[in-house]
Amino acid sequence: MKLFLYISFQRKPMRIINLFSIGLIVCMILPIFWNCKKEAPQIIPTVTVSAVTNLAADGASGGGEVTDDGGAEVTARGICWGTAKSPSISGTFVACGTGTGSFSGAITGINPGTTYYVRAYATNAVGTGYSEQATFNTLTIAPLISTTSITDIGPNSATSGGNVTSDGGSAIFARGICWSIAQNPKITDSKTVGETGTGTFVSAITGLVPATTYFVRAYATNSAGTNYGNQVSFTTSAVLATITTNIATGITSGKASSGGVIVSDGGSPITAKGVCWSKSVNPTTANSKTVDGTGSGTFTSSLTGLQRVTTYYIRAYAINSMGTVYGNQVAFTTNPTLPTLTTQAASTVQTYSAIVGGNITDDGGAFVTARGFAYNDPILVVGIDYFYNISIGNGIGIFSGTIGGLDPATTYTGRAYATNSAGTAYGNEISFTTNPIIIIITGKSNQSIIQLK
Repeated sequence: MKLFLYISFQRKPMRIINLFSIGLIVCMILPIFWNCKKEAPQIIPTVTVSAVTNLAADGASGGGEVTDDGGAEVTARGICWGTAKSPSISGTFVACGTGTGSFSGAITGINPGTTYYVRAYATNAVGTGYSEQATFNTLTIAPLISTTSITDIGPNSATSGGNVTSDGGSAIFARGICWSIAQNPKITDSKTVGETGTGTFVSAITGLVPATTYFVRAYATNSAGTNYGNQVSFTTSAVLATITTNIATGITSGKASSGGVIVSDGGSPITAKGVCWSKSVNPTTANSKTVDGTGSGTFTSSLTGLQRVTTYYIRAYAINSMGTVYGNQVAFTTNPTLPTLTTQAASTVQTYSAIVGGNITDDGGAFVTARGFAYNDPILVVGIDYFYNISIGNGIGIFSGTIGGLDPATTYTGRAYATNSAGTAYGNEISFTTNPIIIIITGKSNQSIIQLK
């Protein structure tokens, strides 16, 4: 700004200027020169950052101080932060009022176990000024993890897993799943091991018991500790029962005893059990069988209607919801029966002898090793039946033999017999009487017959 002062002097004779007038003019001009002095320039504010406090895994407290407004009003101030150096208000920040002086604010939305950079800022009409840069580290926490649903469920195994969505600010050095028949399983229970890092993973659950409910949680461990995912549960499927077959006892020609032991019901109630048998190997319930109730444990079965001298194969069986299972196979052979025979009538009975015998129509399923005729002597032997006997070969069919040394005119009682491995059988009883002794005396005129008994 320029000021021009123009004073006109006339060529006329100079007048004497009033000093008072000149002083008044000067007083009017000086304020104009003062107001036209050049103004001081404005700059961005000056601000400092304070130490970060109240450190946590996901937050902290920060602040600063506006020490100079730069010649213009501070219209905004606060702190900004980030994981990269030199954070600005183009990133994450929090406003903390206006004007100069100290201020503070909350640092939020940050991750655990992470290094952050922070600066205070202040804004006026000229622009935004930033403080020096400070750093801080958030605290480490246990990982964040979820448990996946159970798949591939079997009687002894299943599949699960998890998803580590945050490592908590520290490297994951162990992860897996743990399970138990009690709720809220921990890593002190059964668990899988060997996994590290974040993200999803799959684990196999093994060594399970059929038809049992288990509880499962995924877990992950870092330097801050172990954290667990949500709990899920599942029930293993049942299996066929486990059963053994007892040896056969009490074997006769037509029956025997056996049974079994149900070692495990397979996780499902036993609805039927017994033994089955056949002349062929590996009998099933489609063959002859017993039905011996329900439930586990030991049971006894009676096998009837068997054929003599026949080899049978038997297996115990048990039925649950999963089906029918058979025990080990055992074999036995039924016993023979006694022979079947009749006694033939005595023939050619004489004073001292007679022909006796029998007819063996069935050997009882075993070879007849001895046969003959047993009889008594009512005169010499009192009270003992069939004290004497004669052997007449072996095998089946009709047989006969001669008894000698009998007493005259004596009645004998006897029966044919036959012996096999099952024992000795007898035919029907018969009787016969030997002839008396006849003495004929001859004279000149006649003869006499005398019978001696």
